[in-house]
Amino acid sequence: MAGIDRYRRLVDPLLASRPWILLLDAAAAATPLVRYLADLGAPRPFVLSATPGTGGLPDPSLAEVEILGLETSTIMESFRAYFAAVADLPDEVRDRIDAWDPDGAAMAMPTGLHPAGEVHGRPIWAGRPPEWEALEDKTTVDVLWDEAGVARSPSEVVAARPAVLQAAAARLDAGAGTVWTGDNREGWHGGAEYVRLVAGEEADGDTAFFAEHCDTVRVMPYLEGIPCSIHALVLPDGEIALRPCEMIVFRSPGSDRFRYAGMATWWEPAPADREEMRAAALAVAALLRDRVGYRGALGIDGVMTADGFRPTELNPRTSPGFVIQGLGPEPPVPLGHLSRMLVAGEEADYRGADLERLVLANAVRHPQMRSLTPIDEGPEVTVSVPIAMDGDDIVVVGEEAAHGSLEIGPATMGGAVILRIDPVHARRGPSAAPVVAAAFQLADELWQAGIGPLLPASKAR
Repeated sequence: MAGIDRYRRLVDPLLASRPWILLLDAAAAATPLVRYLADLGAPRPFVLSATPGTGGLPDPSLAEVEILGLETSTIMESFRAYFAAVADLPDEVRDRIDAWDPDGAAMAMPTGLHPAGEVHGRPIWAGRPPEWEALEDKTTVDVLWDEAGVARSPSEVVAARPAVLQAAAARLDAGAGTVWTGDNREGWHGGAEYVRLVAGEEADGDTAFFAEHCDTVRVMPYLEGIPCSIHALVLPDGEIALRPCEMIVFRSPGSDRFRYAGMATWWEPAPADREEMRAAALAVAALLRDRVGYRGALGIDGVMTADGFRPTELNPRTSPGFVIQGLGPEPPVPLGHLSRMLVAGEEADYRGADLERLVLANAVRHPQMRSLTPIDEGPEVTVSVPIAMDGDDIVVVGEEAAHGSLEIGPATMGGAVILRIDPVHARRGPSAAPVVAAAFQLADELWQAGIGPLLPASKAR
């Protein structure tokens, strides 16, 4: 597609211009980029990862690969441990980087999560400035919604003390319980790790958790509906908004925790709801541009309720739901790289209106799903089976009948289960969560993955 070629011509010369240290928590996640850099004739990159990850590792003839071998208990612990390890590498890893890049010409290419800084004297290209990272505090974001004119649900931010929390919950409970979300005292957080669903008076464990980890907590009613997100990109010539994504989020019977398991663009909200979400993203993007000189990608998470979209958090960075909207059978629209260019202040003819039309059309043609869930323990190497959808069920089939694959493999926090569905088999319109829940149930049956029963979010409309 000519439009994609145009944006690849903006990105590819920059990718090929220097040696890169690729900062990805899982080495397997670097494999497609390593191959692409090789096709461009770029210098052989250095992959610096915490864990092998689930999937095939980069070809050692195409990249130096250093796996730090970190082990943690949760996703956020894995991010924090990885960032700390990258900032203070062992001498043998520093020596290996110097041997690979003796002239010190390399730069480090991060995901959208990595803070600004350096890797053994090599600058991190497009690392997050601290004032942008601070915007991710979920106890301050309601002020942004109000300033941007985005409709939201009622909430209170209160001290992380048992009696205060329970009193706020009693005021805000609309009949389905309340959701408590902690502040950023221990740093930004995601993956619903500092989020709890509190119903009735059984809150002792929740109050103890927040008292240990936070100073303040946002309390709001539990919102019934489809968890979803909307993304925007702040460019020199204005802001653009993408299509809504479903956030694949589950509840477990008898648990106060949510299980975040990825993103999908199968779900189609009503046109008016879609435009409401896009308008919210554009309003917030414009506000952040004016307030902190924001550039690049951002996302707003929330719930599509019976009353419309209600936001719950801001992600001032790239995320899987942003990147997947550029994917397709042809070379992808390089959304992640374009966002990094913007964060880094690279001057280019971005043509925001053209990019918006291109991505919106691409996302309609190629609906995507990226579903991953952590587990306590995974195998040392990836195991994969071909699968197909049978209604809302997932069954193991032969390769010739496969709609995708189900994988289990290693991860920093123990292991991971990943569901991949070829876009040509995507089911447009309905929520993808029932299919993902069936896949995770199959993983429990095949591999004793320990995921357990899951409750997909119910449809609000």
